[in-house]
Amino acid sequence: MNNPEHALRRSWIRLDERFGCPEMIESALKTKLESFQTLTTKDPNRLYDLSDILDEIEAIKENSHYSCLLSYFDSSAGVTPIVKKLPSYIQRKRTNEAVAYMTMNEVSFPPFRVFARFIRGQAKIRNNPSFAYDNKRDTLRRIPERVSTKKTDCVQMDDVSVRKCPLHGTHHSLNKCRTFRQKSLDERRKFLKEKNICFKCCDSHSHKRRDCTAQVKCEDCDSTNHPSALHVFVRNTRNHGGEMRTDGRRNDGDTQHNSVGSMCTQICGGQFNGKSCSKTLLVKVFPKEDPRQAITMYVVIDDQSNRSLVSPIYFYLFRLQADSTVYTLSSCGGTIRTTGRKASRFVVESLDGSCSLDLPTLIECENVPNVREEIPTPDVAQHYSHLRDISSFIPSLDPKAEILLLLGRDIVEAHHVVDQRIGGRNQPYGQKLRLGWTIIGETCLGKTHVPRSINTYKTHLLGSSRASLMPPCTNEFKIREEINNVSYGVNSTDALTCESNNFGKDVFRRTKDDEKCGMSVDDHQFLNIMDDGFQRDANGNWIAPLPFRHPRPRLPNNRSVALRRAKLLEASLRRNHLKQEHFLTFMEGIMRNGQWTIVT
Repeated sequence: MNNPEHALRRSWIRLDERFGCPEMIESALKTKLESFQTLTTKDPNRLYDLSDILDEIEAIKENSHYSCLLSYFDSSAGVTPIVKKLPSYIQRKRTNEAVAYMTMNEVSFPPFRVFARFIRGQAKIRNNPSFAYDNKRDTLRRIPERVSTKKTDCVQMDDVSVRKCPLHGTHHSLNKCRTFRQKSLDERRKFLKEKNICFKCCDSHSHKRRDCTAQVKCEDCDSTNHPSALHVFVRNTRNHGGEMRTDGRRNDGDTQHNSVGSMCTQICGGQFNGKSCSKTLLVKVFPKEDPRQAITMYVVIDDQSNRSLVSPIYFYLFRLQADSTVYTLSSCGGTIRTTGRKASRFVVESLDGSCSLDLPTLIECENVPNVREEIPTPDVAQHYSHLRDISSFIPSLDPKAEILLLLGRDIVEAHHVVDQRIGGRNQPYGQKLRLGWTIIGETCLGKTHVPRSINTYKTHLLGSSRASLMPPCTNEFKIREEINNVSYGVNSTDALTCESNNFGKDVFRRTKDDEKCGMSVDDHQFLNIMDDGFQRDANGNWIAPLPFRHPRPRLPNNRSVALRRAKLLEASLRRNHLKQEHFLTFMEGIMRNGQWTIVT
């Protein structure tokens, strides 16, 4: 016959194993915290709910079975995710109280009970009706007297998602997406079919082409039969030193050009036309981990930009997936706040493979200069006597390579001038950079050539707000990244400097690393000692040196203190025979194994 007490005890043990084990309790508490929604200023009552959860954790931590498993709540790793669910004004109060506690008690981080007590106090304060104030009057006072609006057409709710580019997820349509328009026509049609997007407007998935009532017009050829997203680019060879033009307009299957091309044979000689050359090189770019994925592209070397930029097509070619970040781009055309992805761990290599440079973090930008007429070609070098010896080092124009990369001052090695060729006045000159030879300058400036087209951004206001008739540099960039909703200013003349009108703006700037403990001087010395003395002995065991300070301080004579503690230990062992037996057994094992040493 079974004993009822034994059966009850077994049942209690099974219930404790299934529902009361420390791992189950910890998992349940984590689930409660993760499912708890972020608090706002409009729901102070929910502070009581959060306080109840914290009180439950504090009570369970007092149990010796769970204290070790829940000890991480006494560090920033356990408390910070909870603090992020609080309103910003409570977060600031929590930070001030935690810093004051750390300073007063000389600890690295406040214990969990301090945080639980803080939340209990905030719950009482925010829910006390004696301190509830009506702010309706202030709200009405802030209503503007005049409201300016822009009249827009109504858009159905299912069209809103299409306003975001299906490729990038940013706020531009497919008709404005350069990456989408670089694809072939078959790839674009296949993509529209898979996404169930209208073939006529390329801007909605709520209707088909036959039901579309939108008035479309292609921005490239002014055709009303197709949108800009489905325009077919026809490449045509123009005599601009051998380069290919991609801006031809299609009309009844033919390509027409609005500009007239002339052949100068008396002054320049031969079939060469004058052109303007920029510091553009043909290179190979590949991921650092896999050089086999190298792609040939043109790169612009621009010392007026403080950061290196990359075209959106770059992410498509390398199949990169990255989140967009917000930054501010400043140029002669003004300052805009935009978004872009980042690409890192790439290598740029010269065409002959003689030089390889690690690229810095690249920022996506749709305004990377893309003027193929300014790419230097060998016939330009052949036309001038001081450049003929470098004509063999300048590659011919590659019609398949695109201008995708702009290297700024954050990769200084790419700007180093190894050699150069300088001619007469107003003649182009050659430079040998780490990545290859290039030609810079107007090739027929001062003679009888008249430029067929001018590539410039016309403006009447310089960056210093001074009016001028001189056109500023079109490739000057100022980038201001926004990290954790805080702007870090970077300009094109002096990176990471404060402007006079913003001096002191970021003194109290907060970042995500503020609560992390930095390494002290002793920590650095300890790591240096470990790096120098950590080694393996003849038996294959790792040996670490003792981390003494340098110079090593001599300890005072503490014989009297050691003797006193030895006598106290002896008296304690004599009072407890079981403790004495364990102590002697343990020390005998250490002496037998030779696991002891004398430090002098």
